Amino acid sequence: MTKEHLYRINTVWTGATQGSTSSYEAYSREYAINIEGKPPFVGSADPTFRGDAALYNPEDLLLMALSACHMLSYLALCARAGIRVISYSDAATGKMAQKNGKIRFTEVILHPIVTIEAGDDLEKARSLHDNAHHVCFIANSVNFPVLHEAKMLVKNQPKFYTPDEYRLLEETAEFRNEYRDGEIVPIAGSTIDRSQIKGNIFAGLDTDLQGKNAEVFISGLRLWIPRYRQGTYPDIMIIEGEPALTEGRNDEILNPVLIVEVLSKYSEDVNREDKFRFYRSIPEFREYVLVNQSEFLVAQYIKNESNQWLFQEYEGEAAIVSFAALGVQMSMSEIYNKVVFETEEIEVQQ
Repeated sequence: MTKEHLYRINTVWTGATQGSTSSYEAYSREYAINIEGKPPFVGSADPTFRGDAALYNPEDLLLMALSACHMLSYLALCARAGIRVISYSDAATGKMAQKNGKIRFTEVILHPIVTIEAGDDLEKARSLHDNAHHVCFIANSVNFPVLHEAKMLVKNQPKFYTPDEYRLLEETAEFRNEYRDGEIVPIAGSTIDRSQIKGNIFAGLDTDLQGKNAEVFISGLRLWIPRYRQGTYPDIMIIEGEPALTEGRNDEILNPVLIVEVLSKYSEDVNREDKFRFYRSIPEFREYVLVNQSEFLVAQYIKNESNQWLFQEYEGEAAIVSFAALGVQMSMSEIYNKVVFETEEIEVQQ
């Protein structure tokens, strides 16, 4: 005996509250479908038949059922065949026309776009769409063609570079890139305010460090972090004594004592968490300063003699920032000289 699956729904014409079917133009087409244990579904007729365009119509539901059934059948077949699908989308289309005196669907075309993991059998994955069509319950229940035109993609494997390959590419690169344990990542461009703040800090520290056994560098010098295989370009670095360089190079240092980063809204989380963790692996590193480019706000982390990191925050135009590792100070007005903060316009409603 064939196993049967029973489904129950309750369809209610909710448009009745807006008037009876006194004429074809007079009544609402809105309806609700209730299924026990599930949220109610509200629909209407197609706008061609005086329905609400903002609600799903029965034709939409049929197309949705065919698309979803094919997708679920396909994913199940892939799982059993060892094909690892990582994304699936379908821009399905359906045609309805009058035929033999009846208005009916004449064709549905599914357009799946499927991405699979690199190394999996692409042709096998493609052929499983035919299998999915044959086992789809909904496609087997309609009397019009349900076609599929699948586009198959393979996930790109990121190219990994050795540190020396990265360094060689960086020598001739038009724009700077960071190195993140095998990956090369472009560095985002700067804004006028961010560049102005970096220039102000560099000029102030460069002046204050005259005669001291320390040197300030801005942006262009690369920092290499051996423990995490990271190559990056901090906004400002201070080195005490002689720079320690990567062997055989004069463009990559290892021993900053202080790093300043001027934050953008895109880099704040990265600089506060990931980069700070990387920087802390540098033995000489003992002060980290994060400067907000949108307001008078500076965050500072200082390593004490017990190797604990202490946090301090400076806020407001009158504040004075003390660079503890260097024994020098800068006022907020110096740091933000010539910077004009953007102000949000608040609309006042009458």
